[in-house]
Amino acid sequence: MGKILSIIFLSMIVIFCFQNCNGIVKLQPLEAAKISTGQPVATGSPDPESDDEDDPTSRVLPAVQMKALSVANLELPAELATAQLQKAPEGVALQNGRLIWWPRSAQAGTHSIELKVAEKIWTLSLLVEPLEGQDQMAGPPKGFSDEDVGYIFIHGKSEMDLCNGGLARAYWAGGDAIIAPIAALRTVTCYDGRNDVATEAAKITQQILAAPCGKLNRCIIVTHSMGGLMIEHILTHTRAAAASDPPEYRKHYDSNVAYSKVKDRIAFVISLASAAGGSKVADMVENPTTYSLDQSSMGAISRIFGARSGSTNNLVPKFAVNVAAPMTANPGVPIYLVAGYSRQLLDIGGLVGGPSDWLGITDPDKRVFNADVSYGYLDYMTGFSSRSDGVVSFRSSCGIASDRMDDGPGWDKELSLQFNYCYSATKKPNHFVWFAINLNHSLIQINTSKCTNSDNPCQIYRPDPVRKTMVRDTALDQKSSVEIIRQHLRKL
Repeated sequence: MGKILSIIFLSMIVIFCFQNCNGIVKLQPLEAAKISTGQPVATGSPDPESDDEDDPTSRVLPAVQMKALSVANLELPAELATAQLQKAPEGVALQNGRLIWWPRSAQAGTHSIELKVAEKIWTLSLLVEPLEGQDQMAGPPKGFSDEDVGYIFIHGKSEMDLCNGGLARAYWAGGDAIIAPIAALRTVTCYDGRNDVATEAAKITQQILAAPCGKLNRCIIVTHSMGGLMIEHILTHTRAAAASDPPEYRKHYDSNVAYSKVKDRIAFVISLASAAGGSKVADMVENPTTYSLDQSSMGAISRIFGARSGSTNNLVPKFAVNVAAPMTANPGVPIYLVAGYSRQLLDIGGLVGGPSDWLGITDPDKRVFNADVSYGYLDYMTGFSSRSDGVVSFRSSCGIASDRMDDGPGWDKELSLQFNYCYSATKKPNHFVWFAINLNHSLIQINTSKCTNSDNPCQIYRPDPVRKTMVRDTALDQKSSVEIIRQHLRKL
């Protein structure tokens, strides 16, 4: 059905342009193009007082064909230097003789833009093709100039308020500056990571709305861990509360107007190790009596993950994907996911003295969670049903539409089955896996030197629509996730 609709859509474009267009300008993502003057077209009645019969009151410019989420960056003819917009879809702007538009996925179709100079109307047709699923698998739009957009970073769970003493910037350990080199267009947000997202979302919302978003007036959101749940909470609560909503959760929609403004500012989201699907670790902290673990084990889990709080409550999978960020709700902007994993799992039998002595191990296998045995131990004790980065499993970091903690191929199954699951399992609306990288939960958001470790170099797997699984991209070997993001987004 999708292919049939695409053929019909493209046929309409061809017919439309044979009748109305002076050629077609085909745009690649973020490509700048110059529009020629176009041909005069007599529309309506000519001006009876005009002495020039060849000077009609309207001109049609060459049509522009582009994909949704690409940017129309069009240099207009000199005659239009003083033009004013008479008719245009939402988001179109004129800037210094250029027409700028960044259409959303929902704006696919044929759009007519009218520009007025003196008494003449100039018409430009923008033919926005819908995005196919495989278009999204290639990752977000790329090729930005650094000054085009702003970048907003949202950190994850913490055991303190990271708005104090520059702690939020330290959280990213320079990874934010790699992705967004212009400090004036880089906003590192902060909140109290002990609280629930509904309480802290208002603070994040105000920081996003105040952030500079570059020449295109759009910002790219980069999140880590619970930051993914935070932004999805905002984006899935842009409507007013309905009578069908549970009374105790209607308050989550109280800021829907401000949340809608946030969505309008966002181009897309890059979510590193997203905890928007929650984590089984949080359920263990919140509901310890349901697990067969001794007190010392539960204490170790709490030390690594954090004590019971509003944030751990939100990160319980059933609450995360049904209340905090409902998995059936469309966030309205694309969310590109970067998942962490470990190439090998911890052999608990190899720990001297057993679990009670795990902190004494100083030289674990280098392939086990980047030689961080604490994450290996947490992963082992949690018993995720899919591969994890030590805190969140593929069920969450790959955007799977499931609240079942046992969803997945199994904790100890081979990587090929784990990647099949990440690729094939049903995703939440507008969620797309970009790549998976063998980095643990605390390394995936920084420019870590671990990626060049000879014992465990970073290996990247990306979606392959032909094989219908994740396949290794050797061209990205030994690069950190933030280096890959920077390389993809920058204008070459």
